[in-house]
Amino acid sequence: MNAIDTNVLIYAQDPRDPDKRQAASELIRNLDDGVLLWQVACEYVAAARKLAPYGLSIADAWRDVASLRQVWTCLLPDWEFMRVPSASYRDTVALLGTRSSSLRAPNSASDGSIAKTLATPAPSTASRS
Repeated sequence: MNAIDTNVLIYAQDPRDPDKRQAASELIRNLDDGVLLWQVACEYVAAARKLAPYGLSIADAWRDVASLRQVWTCLLPDWEFMRVPSASYRDTVALLGTRSSSLRAPNSASDGSIAKTLATPAPSTASRS
């Protein structure tokens, strides 16, 4: 099984570089054991808006995704895979606690995203014994 990057799907639709478009189209067409990752499908549909001036609509992008799902395996996120052992979870919360005054959910209404939280330098602390 082989997965492709979002950019390959975009290049296959982008008329501005015919060589890149042809190479991407051939890769997609010749990939017998393709895997469409859920994240790639979402990114492709979101990125398709950039190609609207060149004739690719969001509806076209959704149709492309539906077509690929007919011939490739589609992999969705698996929460079982995402499970974190409780000790690791406690360590992560402790680490984030040193970088932020609070731990917020990623869809929190506040402007404190996880990316901002992790980008904030940790305060210097004395070595732990």
